[in-house]
Amino acid sequence: MFDSTSLGNALSSGLGSVPGLYEILVALLAAFVFSQILAWTYQRTHQGLSYATGVSQTLILSSVAATMLIIAMQYSLVAGLGLLAALSMVRFRTTFRSPRDLVFLMASVTIGVACGSGALLPALVGTLTLSLITAYLAVADFGRTQRFDGVLRFRVAAQQPTSKGLSAILERYCSK
Repeated sequence: MFDSTSLGNALSSGLGSVPGLYEILVALLAAFVFSQILAWTYQRTHQGLSYATGVSQTLILSSVAATMLIIAMQYSLVAGLGLLAALSMVRFRTTFRSPRDLVFLMASVTIGVACGSGALLPALVGTLTLSLITAYLAVADFGRTQRFDGVLRFRVAAQQPTSKGLSAILERYCSK
């Protein structure tokens, strides 16, 4: 896709051959499908106490958005860099609960960049490899030091003595 002869040509008229409608649709669909695989892997291997649906949706949307950015840069490098500069001014106020979430987001954007640049095979191989490694780490319980984490929610009736009711619930549902 990239066959420009000079930086001047690239800045003034884009980066050489630009993708047509078919190539754009294939790239966007590939980014969507590959990031679906990534999001599914994230969901199935998540081991935290609380799962946020928004992270999985963000993985898919960021991949498709990165694909669109790379495709736009093929039409006009100046416009693409302007869009990238505008995106860099956006301040994300979301904090990631774990570094694993950030790695998945980075992988999603990488999938989008690969699909947008026409590198569909590396995007597919990378997606499958990352998913298999993640599945292995989850099945092998790699890195876990504590085996039993959980959240116990209960209510104690107002007429019950609090300490007796609490002790009975803890003895029934918790192991020592």
